[in-house]
Amino acid sequence: MARCLRKNKLIPSTVMNTKRKLGLVFTFSIALLAFVALYLKPSVPSKWGVSVYKKDLSYQGLNLYNLRAEKKAFLIDMYGRPLHVWHDPRKKGKWHYSYADQKRNLYVIVKDRSLTKLDKHSKIVWSIKGRFHHDFDFYEGGMVALARQIRKINYNGKEIPILDDFIYVIDKKQRITSKISLYETLQSLIPKERIMHAYLYTQKRINSDLPPNSPADLLHTNSIQYLKADIKDLCKKGDILIASFALNLIAIIDPIHNKIRWHSPLRLIYRSNWPEPDIKSRNWVLHFQNGWKWKGPQIEAPHTVKLLPKGTLLLFDNGYFRGYSRVLEIDPISWKEIWQYDGGALNPFFSFIRGGAERLPNGNTLITNSMQKEVIEVTHEGEIVWRYKPPYKDTEYDAGEKKGIMYRMVRIPDTRKNLSFLKKIKDLLIPQSKSREKPRQKVWKGEFFLDTNKDKPEKIGRFYKIDFNWSAYPPFLPSAGQYAPPGYSAVFTADIFSPKDLVISFRLGSDDGSRLTVDDTVIIDNWGEHSFIWKEGKAFFHKGYHTIKVEYFERGGKAKLALMGKKEGGGSFTPYLQNWGIRSF
Repeated sequence: MARCLRKNKLIPSTVMNTKRKLGLVFTFSIALLAFVALYLKPSVPSKWGVSVYKKDLSYQGLNLYNLRAEKKAFLIDMYGRPLHVWHDPRKKGKWHYSYADQKRNLYVIVKDRSLTKLDKHSKIVWSIKGRFHHDFDFYEGGMVALARQIRKINYNGKEIPILDDFIYVIDKKQRITSKISLYETLQSLIPKERIMHAYLYTQKRINSDLPPNSPADLLHTNSIQYLKADIKDLCKKGDILIASFALNLIAIIDPIHNKIRWHSPLRLIYRSNWPEPDIKSRNWVLHFQNGWKWKGPQIEAPHTVKLLPKGTLLLFDNGYFRGYSRVLEIDPISWKEIWQYDGGALNPFFSFIRGGAERLPNGNTLITNSMQKEVIEVTHEGEIVWRYKPPYKDTEYDAGEKKGIMYRMVRIPDTRKNLSFLKKIKDLLIPQSKSREKPRQKVWKGEFFLDTNKDKPEKIGRFYKIDFNWSAYPPFLPSAGQYAPPGYSAVFTADIFSPKDLVISFRLGSDDGSRLTVDDTVIIDNWGEHSFIWKEGKAFFHKGYHTIKVEYFERGGKAKLALMGKKEGGGSFTPYLQNWGIRSF
């Protein structure tokens, strides 16, 4: 029998064989675990993007949300891939809420500045000036929107300024046909102590401005819905549902007679230790009396209150003092809880301000946890079937506000059927010609401006490519050899579809300045007064829809502008967009 020597001891070969086998098993196990960790990637929540997606249980569609700090709105698919981006061409203001129609127009509230409609290229279609905020809704004759303005009221024989909320009724020609004062409508529900604190606050103000969230902001209305059907003992068609953060109140208003049709229970008193006027504190907002027991659910500073078709209310209950948030479905007549989701012990959430809830057609609920920068979709049983976080770190700030904070997300259903601008993928794929070069199309929309302000284009045209020598072939001028006036500019845009994730390398040349952006992100900056030079850059395109833009200006003399591209990994640079692996639409 074979034996071997180890530490001066004889060990039977059968024992050695067993140890070798165990060693091989151990090595194989370690290798298998490494493979799983590196390649299979277990399903755990990621830092951002979509970390949970149960396709069979979630409601399919597109997801629209906007960021306050960046003034952008994003349309993403269920995998979190961006399909389209809108941005505000104006520098000032923050976005509150936005909604896209079927033609890819975006309606957006620029907080305390305007209600604006942007087209798919982020160009302003119209803009109504005013202190609009929080929310709007559509009806067959136009829109209703929340706005605020300073007005004076009587307090013990003295006139004091307050910040009043109004419902603006806007027709299809963007005319404000009616303004409904919510202070006048809800005056009987406002405690005298509330007005007293507003008086004390305004007496200490140095300037005449009254900021939102101050004691003079008596209502701070944050939600509006135009009701489209009668519901017995509750509302009539054409009534308007609103929610007041400062009063902790939900109410249905008859806008014709300016009266309250219905309102939620009032159960609040106010703190006596109000802050000084210039101290940024929210402790003054509301305070519930200790030991007060409600008959039914107690809500705290709700947002996004909506009346569902079956006559129940769905709302995001912030839990301002409670310390955790939840989504409630309530019977408004009996004020009994029908359904709630608070995340339980495993998935609690808290957004003391903002937040949203949307009931989806399949019975699921889409919940926007604004302050924790997260959106989840839950079933009626409370199972999370979709989770998304925008791709921003908690340490990233813009204009003093954390990036990634959104007011609320909305789910746009039946993606390809309801949105005409989202054509079916097969319709976007241009058939290959027999020759090596793909068919050419006038894919670029060009706008020519007489100055660099780019307010109103002098001329508009369509072009196959961006490859211009203004002295030889002027795209906006009547004949070759004619020079454009000094100080002009041009903008070229193309809406494209990428059939898969890919990287495109670009070359941009100009005399004088030029800039290339993809979805509002600068890829090549060739700006400045200079002779013709080339610059290069790369852009990553997710599968989906994107906008490519080239900006150009010329101070005078001869002018040139050229853009070329190629799909990374093959081919040579070409000016024709169809040869870059993407398609126009």
